[in-house]
Amino acid sequence: MVKGMLVISQEMTHFGQIRLKEDAKNCQTLSHCHSPSEALNCQQRFAEAATTEYLEEANRLTALMTKNCE
Repeated sequence: MVKGMLVISQEMTHFGQIRLKEDAKNCQTLSHCHSPSEALNCQQRFAEAATTEYLEEANRLTALMTKNCE
């Protein structure tokens, strides 16, 4: 069980690191936008991608929790 908790913790840490890098990259991209509409489009693409990634991560965590609780 401890091993399973470690695997889940590592997955969450890894995902958090990726999200922080993506957030920083998005901030840099936003700083290069030349108009509000360009910034809005950039933010919309970022939000859509982030939503997909969060849903995928939730599925991975659910699978890990299910596997480690059996």
